[in-house]
Amino acid sequence: ALFVIFVAMLSVAHGLQAPTYLQTERITNPPAISTLTPRLSWRIDLTDNFTRSTSQLAYQVQVLDLVTGTVSWDSDKTTATSTRSVVYAGHPLEVFKHYTWRVKWWSHTEESDWSENNTFTVGPITLADWQNATVLVTNQTQLRATFSLASTPPVKATAYVLAPGCHVLKINGKTVGDSFGQCPWLQYNKRMMYQTTDVTDTVVTDDNALGVLLGNGFLVKEGFSPVPILKMLVVVTNADGSVQHITTNTGADARQGIWKQRASFITSTDVYAGNTIDYSKYEAGWTLPSFEPSATWTPVTAGPAIDSTIVVEAMRMQPSVLSPLMTAVNMTTLSSGDTVFDFGANIVGSTAIYDVIPAGASVTLIHGEVLNPDGSVNNSFATGDIQVDTYHGGNPTPYPIQSVFSWHGFQYVQLHVTNWPAFRPAESLLLAFKVNSNITQTTRIEHRDSSLSKATTPVADLPDGAFLNRFNEIIVRTHLNNLAAALPTDCPSREKHGWLGDAQDVGESAMTTYDSVAIFEAFLRTIRDAQIPRGDVPMAVPGAYKFGKKEATDVSWSAAFPLITYWLYWYHSDEAIVKEVYPALIAYMDNLDRLRVNSTDDIVDFFACGDWCAVGARADVTPTTGPPLAAFNWLMSVDAMAVLSTVVGNTSGTAYYTELGQKMRPLYHQRFYNNATGVYDGGLALNTQTLTSGVLRLNNTIPADLQDHVWTSYEKTLSDNDGHLTFGSGGANYVFAQLSANNRHDQAMTMMTKRDYPSFGHWMSLGATTCWENWSGQADATHPPLPTHGHIFLCAGALLHQYQYVAGVKPLAPGFSQFSVTPMVLPSQGPAATSFAFDSVNGHINVTWERTLVKAETGISMSVLVPVGTKAFITVPFLTLDPAHVQIFESGVLVWDQGQAANKPAGFVEVAAVEGGVLFEVDSGLYQFGTDVSN
Repeated sequence: ALFVIFVAMLSVAHGLQAPTYLQTERITNPPAISTLTPRLSWRIDLTDNFTRSTSQLAYQVQVLDLVTGTVSWDSDKTTATSTRSVVYAGHPLEVFKHYTWRVKWWSHTEESDWSENNTFTVGPITLADWQNATVLVTNQTQLRATFSLASTPPVKATAYVLAPGCHVLKINGKTVGDSFGQCPWLQYNKRMMYQTTDVTDTVVTDDNALGVLLGNGFLVKEGFSPVPILKMLVVVTNADGSVQHITTNTGADARQGIWKQRASFITSTDVYAGNTIDYSKYEAGWTLPSFEPSATWTPVTAGPAIDSTIVVEAMRMQPSVLSPLMTAVNMTTLSSGDTVFDFGANIVGSTAIYDVIPAGASVTLIHGEVLNPDGSVNNSFATGDIQVDTYHGGNPTPYPIQSVFSWHGFQYVQLHVTNWPAFRPAESLLLAFKVNSNITQTTRIEHRDSSLSKATTPVADLPDGAFLNRFNEIIVRTHLNNLAAALPTDCPSREKHGWLGDAQDVGESAMTTYDSVAIFEAFLRTIRDAQIPRGDVPMAVPGAYKFGKKEATDVSWSAAFPLITYWLYWYHSDEAIVKEVYPALIAYMDNLDRLRVNSTDDIVDFFACGDWCAVGARADVTPTTGPPLAAFNWLMSVDAMAVLSTVVGNTSGTAYYTELGQKMRPLYHQRFYNNATGVYDGGLALNTQTLTSGVLRLNNTIPADLQDHVWTSYEKTLSDNDGHLTFGSGGANYVFAQLSANNRHDQAMTMMTKRDYPSFGHWMSLGATTCWENWSGQADATHPPLPTHGHIFLCAGALLHQYQYVAGVKPLAPGFSQFSVTPMVLPSQGPAATSFAFDSVNGHINVTWERTLVKAETGISMSVLVPVGTKAFITVPFLTLDPAHVQIFESGVLVWDQGQAANKPAGFVEVAAVEGGVLFEVDSGLYQFGTDVSN
């Protein structure tokens, strides 16, 4: 049996709550890691009644061998305030060893309980660690092996599977892990990742059998290899301490595994088109030790060793997992006889047939996001018909029947049968399941109105708070749907690509809404892996090389490289990834510099797609928005590089990028300001929502004598559109934010809650359950082929805006170690109350506010939970109350009285009047504010 963790170390209950949310290498209980110096992190989430101004002053980490209980590292009481990226510093960790760790902390006077335990395994790191496992290269994608174990049950058994396409592993007739193929998409000529699974309870003494199904995945689809490959190692630790290795090989040693292969019953595994499974070729029991292989099973073929320049490592992001099965909410029969199942919302995943298909019969499942006018499923995009799974019956046929090597983006499934006379459709026949990255939602926001609404209330009649709640469900679902492939994708149906422009547009929102740091770290490594020698990076990774003019990618896309790096640092204090990719960032920026000095005005403006899907023009065939948007994103990158250079200690880099940003801003104004219209549109008078909002985001770009005129002109363009949304992908993060930042939160709320075309409300009134690629949702001038109904870029900024302006929470220092709370509360518009909860790397932040009635005027009550060791700057707004007579109370204590500070409760640092309210600087703790007026 495994060592009972820390049994010899008695825990004593203390006054402080134990640390929570332990992570190793940014993942909770990672199955394996590929480093001997892992980063350990934790959070301190205390209850509402903890002592104010509490901070961590010291910690103690203990790491043990999970099997023997041997202490590998005891940090003892270490004076430190950081809870993030504490690097292991104990006895050398060993490959294939399993470890567990815990942590506790001290404040000024108290000691916490120990945390719960987190585990990790050190997987193979070097080529030698793979114990001479052979690389099998085969187009015979069904493999099996038999092996024998010692006569006593193993203490621990772990499978390491390197199958860069997709794979499903079965041992002794049981599927190991999820039954859906794991298909992480990487730049396979530079990096491969293996899957790690604990199989202790699956293997048995004496004879065992394992089976592997291989899919093409992106490895074959994107041309990295003509056929799938497999390299596998099972490490078995026996009770006596001996270790046995089962490997992929071409030999005949039962203790190492005897491998055979055959043409699979899964005859097609296209990640876009779908799967074809022919059960007439299926052999029952093929993963059991008792199975007698037929003559169709042949010896395996060894392929060339993996190039030594390719990084082979454990999964560095959360794996894909399956959700519980879903039943269709509606089923209809078409005139053709086909059946259409409606699962109620666009999801990412696949479907399972809960019936036995008779021999000779076939079932075809067409998955799609929308219906044709005749009620059939539309799965036709510019790339052709996709998302089709076909099953041919046989004898026997396993149950249930499901696709394993292709996930789809769909709400509807059309079922077509042939040669099945007794077929009778039923809702229980076809069930759906989601496939998403195993990540948790870290931010939730909810609004409440002064009037009630129901789930059935039409979109046009929803009050603003209920409208935003319903819309936020759409945004959050779309976010999760596009984190299904271990990287941020553009859409889960047509392309499944890691488009950099999409990732940039949604990065801030996605990495705040979900625990997706590991995914974005992996994405940055993929960008670096795809970087070409001159320093440029493609518009999409992995594999898809597409570049714009002047031998440079559209900077509005490639700027994702520095900007996502900056956001990981700013939102999550992720210094490690900054240091890791900084040399590649310098190469990227240097390439733009080389090209920039040859241009007429020294501004980087390389573009290909511009403001994608803006109202009014097809972005990739007009130069309208391309140059100014590219130049804006370049300047944003320059500013980011100044900060990132400071993080890595490159003072000369900080100075260079700071000076460059200051020098280029006047040139941007000279080139793109339109004197005739008073806004920034490159002189082409189109889509100023995106371009001018971007300039407003760039500090010190608009000359002082023009600032009022630009703002007035910009407001006119918004009113000319009657508050409708015309921005494309490039403006989604800035239009609402800059309105609120410039005291026009009312206009931002009006635009965000607009109900007719073009608007989010228009989508919702047409039944949208996810965000769409363009404003109409139809093939039109902005997107001539059918757009997808699963893109996130147009709406992610609306969710971020609610976090930062409606709830009012913004970081002022990396990782929210300092943050502001400045809710934009409208006296008679927008929600009447908002609740915001965010799990930052420094602990749980909670903000709630509600409009109150104060002597016929509008006041506010606010509650703010500030995590341990952090500082908040809270602005309590006056709203319609007379500033000269406002009184502010905190937990019943008068802290502001008619224009001046009053009492100073515990936790208060500074109090100051600001425009429209009072600013309170406070340390950690729970604070409850309310406004009143003096008699």
